[in-house]
Amino acid sequence: MLIYSMREIYFVSEESDVKKKSAFFRYCPVHVLVLFILALVMVVINIISRNNPDFADGVNDSIGRVFRWVMTAVTGIVPFSLTETIVLCIPLYIAIVVLLIVWLCKNIDKFNRVISSIVTVFLVVFIIAQGTSGSSYYGKTLAEKMGMKVEKLSAQDLYDTGVILADRAAAELDKIVFPENTYSIMPFDYSGLNDELNKAWDKVVEKYDFYQKMTTKVKPVMLSFAWTYTHISGMYFGLTGEANINTNYPDYVVVSSAAHESAHQRGIGSEDEANFTEFLVCINSDNPYLRYSGYMDMLHELLSKLSSADATLNKQLRSYMDSRLMNEYVAYGEFFAKYATNVAAKVSDKVNDINIVSHGQPEGVKSYGMVVDLVCAYLLHYESTQN
Repeated sequence: MLIYSMREIYFVSEESDVKKKSAFFRYCPVHVLVLFILALVMVVINIISRNNPDFADGVNDSIGRVFRWVMTAVTGIVPFSLTETIVLCIPLYIAIVVLLIVWLCKNIDKFNRVISSIVTVFLVVFIIAQGTSGSSYYGKTLAEKMGMKVEKLSAQDLYDTGVILADRAAAELDKIVFPENTYSIMPFDYSGLNDELNKAWDKVVEKYDFYQKMTTKVKPVMLSFAWTYTHISGMYFGLTGEANINTNYPDYVVVSSAAHESAHQRGIGSEDEANFTEFLVCINSDNPYLRYSGYMDMLHELLSKLSSADATLNKQLRSYMDSRLMNEYVAYGEFFAKYATNVAAKVSDKVNDINIVSHGQPEGVKSYGMVVDLVCAYLLHYESTQN
């Protein structure tokens, strides 16, 4: 009798444990648990990366490369921008959430299933975002990887670099078309731009093996005109692996922006280094318009910095420049005037600043202009050592 009771107690206890396990997985399905663990792993990787550049580079060059290649390959099949589509569908998402809340009020027994689905979506998004570029902001600098010494610049250094940029841009002018005395136009369509960028990337990767070798494409945004009011000329979206470009800008800006966003596609996180990589890609191209765009974009950044450092040298450099280069900037200024001041730009700038700071770049949007330090170091000292 005692033995039977013990068995009964055992089986009742076992049945209770099974019910507890079933209840747990009903509230937290296996796939959600697995995703949650992966998300925690990504958080730990991110924390370590922020404090260990070698570890960050290791992750960015292994896990990151796989994530970026997969996302870029998958979304590259789609001819239009998925990033833009996601943004345009925001009203639809809001409507779905409202309908979901109404439906839940009538079907409260389905609450666990709905919450599980929502959590799944958020976890997948987080894991992909961290996997593609989570560690790309915290590795060694490009200057360290290249063995390039970056020193504090004088106004004269800025001027001397500006002369080099102006001379090299001017050397391409005979091959550049300026219709009706306005800004220049690129001699290819966007498919051709992708081809030229990928060929230039092949040359850069051959010189600097820390860049990811990959064939990618940039995608024009349909609503570029409206997007211009945000002052955004391009955007990389890690969730889709897409490099999106604003085609409403003058062509030399479109080209340099495309090169910049393609740098993000290959794991360059910080904005100044993406700008510098853009410069390397453009000037290593066999196409004169890519080279011209790279020099013009950096010269524009340098002139902005020189105007603050020394007004006299800034005026002197502008006088030195070929008049056709100055006309390009004048045409750009006339184009941009109507977009210069608006609420959308202020909001966009603030959001972008917060995003950049959150990724370990305390300078925020000012980090874009820090590329001048890298370009000066490259043109004044480093380049001559590589010949």
